[in-house]
Amino acid sequence: MSAKKPAPRPKPSAAGRPAGATNREYDEVESAPTRCRQCGSTSRSAYFGRNTVVQMGEHEGRPYNRIVWRRCRCEACGQHRFDKSFELEPE
Repeated sequence: MSAKKPAPRPKPSAAGRPAGATNREYDEVESAPTRCRQCGSTSRSAYFGRNTVVQMGEHEGRPYNRIVWRRCRCEACGQHRFDKSFELEPE
């Protein structure tokens, strides 16, 4: 009885960035985290539910064209809250 050699496996493709590709430049934007009014914590659950109102205006010197309310829960005390954001969506 002769033992057969197993067929060679195909070489897996190399993971990562292709050779010669450059690093991307990213803009860094700073934003303040929302706080719980009851305990002051910034830790929150994932957002669930969303309400959007299309309205133009200016908030803290920045223009916006929609207001978005997102529901979440404070991880520290369990208080449910709405996080309100003023967003500028390109037209």
